[in-house]
Amino acid sequence: MGYILEIELPEFSAAHRLTVGYCGKCNHLHGHNYRVQLGVEAVDIDPASGLVVDFSHIRTVCAEWLIAHWDHATLVSTEDTPLRTFLKKEQQKHAVLPSVNTSAECLAKHLYDTFDRIFRDQMRNWHFAWVAVWETPRAAARYIPPI
Repeated sequence: MGYILEIELPEFSAAHRLTVGYCGKCNHLHGHNYRVQLGVEAVDIDPASGLVVDFSHIRTVCAEWLIAHWDHATLVSTEDTPLRTFLKKEQQKHAVLPSVNTSAECLAKHLYDTFDRIFRDQMRNWHFAWVAVWETPRAAARYIPPI
């Protein structure tokens, strides 16, 4: 192990609901002001700059992706056909996630995969160690890929 860097992205707002295998109040369409944090891990730093990676570059690219795709959108699962049909018919901004539900756990995994794919060609001495998605100030899910 070497360095663990933490980057917090700007807050974004989105709606979702949990439908598959869930019977609580989150079964109803509702929204959150989400926060996303990224963990970057590196064994060493670049001796020329003294940096692992430029925080602002990662923050800018990831924030732009979040705002473009998820901010003020409805996050909907591939399993939620009625909601997907409604959103499409009403031409509402939405993002379909290939998951059973749009839980914080599923969002964290999806963001990890997305950001990893975006930065893969730039990861010479670092990688994303984890992604955390906060639904509320007291509740978050963190995805850490298996080794």
